[in-house]
Amino acid sequence: MRLKMLLIAGLALWSSVALAAPKKDECIAEHVPHAKEVGHGRMTFLGLNLYDAVLYAPGGEYDEEKPFALTLIYLRDFKGNRIADETSSEMKRLGLREDDKSHMWNVLMKNIFPDVAAGDEVTGIYTPEGPTIFCESGRRIGVIKDKDFGEHFFGIWLDDNAKSAALRQQLLGEDHEENNNAGARHVP
Repeated sequence: MRLKMLLIAGLALWSSVALAAPKKDECIAEHVPHAKEVGHGRMTFLGLNLYDAVLYAPGGEYDEEKPFALTLIYLRDFKGNRIADETSSEMKRLGLREDDKSHMWNVLMKNIFPDVAAGDEVTGIYTPEGPTIFCESGRRIGVIKDKDFGEHFFGIWLDDNAKSAALRQQLLGEDHEENNNAGARHVP
């Protein structure tokens, strides 16, 4: 009898946890129609695993003119401010001018990007209309309404000059081998 009660309690707990857990894909599904994975890879630095990245696009076909989503699953703890500063540095490395706009974007990112722990997921969603939407574990956490921001931000991973060419290829589904970016320096 006691085993039966434990089994029922376990099933009840499992079903309530499954129902209460946020659905990661809701945020993506709302903005990327028929979203499917394009590719995935891992960012490392000096042998340390930093995060896994997954690119989603309509039907699993990436097109920079259509909405897409990039989810980072962090494998280490990072402060949101550090993520914002590293993101700004990488955007500048790819050609963003140091001006009031880049400073404003950094401030906006610092207000949006959460501190993350291993296992936390943050998704950026590109919309061709302009706004870049950020979600954490399926919950919307912020929006930057400047189309130029989205182009610069997602360029960190998808630009031809992205710091990790191997990760870029994996995200775009061009490289199916295991990722090894030991020389990459990138936190976001």
